[in-house]
Amino acid sequence: MTAFFGLHWSVRGRSLQRDRGSTRQLRRRARFVTLLMSAVGFLATCTVATAQPGTVTFLGKLSRTVESAAAGINNAGQVVGTSWGEDLNRYATLWNGMTPTALSQSDSGADAINDAGQVAGFEGPYATVWNGSTSTRLQSLNLRGASSALDINDAGQVVGYSWSGAVIRPAMWDHRGLTVLGTTGETSGVAHAINEAGQVVGYSTVAGQPGLAATLWVGNTATHLGTLGGSGGCAFGINEAGQIVGNSILADHWTSHATLWNGTVPTDLGSLGGTNISTAYGINNAGQIVGTSSTDRDGFHAVMWQGGAIIDLNDFLDESLKKAGWRLEFARDVNDSGWVVGSAENRFTADTRAFLLSPVPEPETHVLMCHSYDLI
Repeated sequence: MTAFFGLHWSVRGRSLQRDRGSTRQLRRRARFVTLLMSAVGFLATCTVATAQPGTVTFLGKLSRTVESAAAGINNAGQVVGTSWGEDLNRYATLWNGMTPTALSQSDSGADAINDAGQVAGFEGPYATVWNGSTSTRLQSLNLRGASSALDINDAGQVVGYSWSGAVIRPAMWDHRGLTVLGTTGETSGVAHAINEAGQVVGYSTVAGQPGLAATLWVGNTATHLGTLGGSGGCAFGINEAGQIVGNSILADHWTSHATLWNGTVPTDLGSLGGTNISTAYGINNAGQIVGTSSTDRDGFHAVMWQGGAIIDLNDFLDESLKKAGWRLEFARDVNDSGWVVGSAENRFTADTRAFLLSPVPEPETHVLMCHSYDLI
């Protein structure tokens, strides 16, 4: 369950699994040149407060870290994610504007932030919520079981997972404590997102069936969502209208596409052409959807689905950053104003950086600006 269709972030919910240690020396040698080239692009970008539509900004780094990835943004524009140090330690990070703050000095990561500024993530092996500088460890199913918080709504309800022996359980934490959501026997699952009405989405196993099923929990009742003809799917985001996004396997039982569910009915959102695979991670209340799609030439590109069109967010990346090797890879969240956060990767050094993208123009305007997208 640590990966799904090659697109799901690890169960810890932080980063795509990759061998960082083997490339560390090469990356150190190349970092100075790359950052110098990138600085040219930074000088050309506007500040967050005055950014023009479709402006990409790389968020600031903690002094002791070399990489970062953004995972969540609230309607005040506060961003959360994870930063990595030279020693590969992880630090839950909060960005106010460009300025990063480490929420913990221990191994940690942050996945979501609500409009009150409460942050959900993990610290050590435990699900954790930060309220300002105060951290609260959430209850686990047993003393030795790991847990993680993946989302938090404005009421302070938190969802994620907790281990029970060898089984991972979808979990919700509120004023009553820990609740295991609608699974029985050896059924496993992860709760990934929650809206203000308390509807929870994620994925779970189904007894006697292969793969994972995209799942909606209302109270303690689980409903498995429809697929695009294949054997399974995952749900990663939900808005206040109850629209759900994630991915689903197609009828070929191999390809997976980003999926929008209205009720239990799935709609194929498509990808950047051909047999490429895609996943949707977040949806705002305007119906803008963000995620990633593979391409024919150079791996994954961060994308947005808007107005019935799929937009490659690399269309908005400054040319100097493209030449320096950068590619917007994963768009993880979008707030109600249309600001997008995620992670970019450098093809020369394999470094990862958190990015913030100002609201994308409407598709018609975007077509006039960019007649065709340029694959890096």
